[in-house]
Amino acid sequence: MTTTEGFERLSAASLAAVAPTAATVAVATAAAVYAAAGVPIVKMTPLARRIAVARGIDAATVQGRGYGGKVYAADVIGFADPAAPALAVAPTNPQPAYVPEGQVASIPIKTAFEMPGFLAALPPAPKVLPEETAQGSREAVSYAPAASETAAMFAPAETVDAADTTLPQKEEVVAEKATAETAPMASGAHTAEPAPETAVTAQQEAPIAGPFAAMRTAGGDIAGILRMNEARLSVASRTAQSAAQTAAATQYMETDATELLALQKRLNEGRDKQGQIPIAAFYLKSLAVCVREQERFRMRLADSGDAFYLFDGANIGIDTCSYEGAAIPVVGDADQKTLDGIAAEITALIEKAKRGRLSEDDAKGGVITLVDMSESSIYAFSPIINLPESAILGIGAPYRRLVMTERGIENRQFIMQALTYDHRVVGEGEAAEFQRRLKAAIEDPQPLAG
Repeated sequence: MTTTEGFERLSAASLAAVAPTAATVAVATAAAVYAAAGVPIVKMTPLARRIAVARGIDAATVQGRGYGGKVYAADVIGFADPAAPALAVAPTNPQPAYVPEGQVASIPIKTAFEMPGFLAALPPAPKVLPEETAQGSREAVSYAPAASETAAMFAPAETVDAADTTLPQKEEVVAEKATAETAPMASGAHTAEPAPETAVTAQQEAPIAGPFAAMRTAGGDIAGILRMNEARLSVASRTAQSAAQTAAATQYMETDATELLALQKRLNEGRDKQGQIPIAAFYLKSLAVCVREQERFRMRLADSGDAFYLFDGANIGIDTCSYEGAAIPVVGDADQKTLDGIAAEITALIEKAKRGRLSEDDAKGGVITLVDMSESSIYAFSPIINLPESAILGIGAPYRRLVMTERGIENRQFIMQALTYDHRVVGEGEAAEFQRRLKAAIEDPQPLAG
């Protein structure tokens, strides 16, 4: 009997740092059982393991040519067919097969169920705790698998005939039954002739019961499960809904921000860090002025789909990508406020958003959202419309390039404004005119300081 690699990335240090997850508890316990039984451990890639199983090859007899004796698919093929070509590049000093200190190998199905008392040795399953808080920080999850869930995890995803020399097919149909009282696949085996109503293919999702079943259906080397917090669930739902329900189009326009950045530098001279005006305040006021002038960008599609709602205020949502929130704060009537006032409001709203303390009034009434990524190294991107709004503006980090002007060759700073809009509400010509007006406001920023 041999064991092959699986969750080898889990080290003893990482296991001691956090409460054990379902996968680490199962694997660590199994590894201890096999170490006591003197079972050799072989490091193999998943493809090499599948080929070895399909051809009935004992992995312990294959000499791996990878680092530390790791066995690759070419090694297994060459072992089965001596005439097969060897690896193109082989290490000069191949090492014997081993598992580095602190690493753990996973257990193959046949070996796991041949070991007496393996499942009984696993501890009972305590309550699963969420792994993210409302603010996005992670908490340790204490989860140990029940015997039935462990069997489900180590159950084969595909039936392999040892006499068959072909690789197992992923499109193979398997049968799984589940009820609210019984975890699926507890026996660790598949029905030979699945019932039509329970047949599962690659295009259908198998029944899932608990974290272990989810890990099994995900495939690959899964180290654990991270549950979504409320904020991440909200973001996932809203972005998917926006992509599905809007006729979104994105237009880009390069804008010279040299004068705007120079104005920001002059206004911030002599101020402490807390009193400085962020570049987002300049962008937000420029956007608010343009929104006030062009009412098309203060419209939303009515629920009936055959009319528009027109809003009065130039209320701008602000997303600085400095937090992952369930709601986007809104600065109301930004075109009528000073840069200092906008800066103070942005700072207060972003701080409340980071702490998860935004009220309903803080995030309502927005007609368009500004996504400011000027502090990143991202120069252009395609933002997703924040429903129920009809448009969103993304501005990336400034970049420099040489341009020919009336004064000669100059090193100027530019930004890329990306406007995503719902084509059901805004036409491409209207979007282009809006971006030209915004470009003019940014390139001649002095009125913004008035």
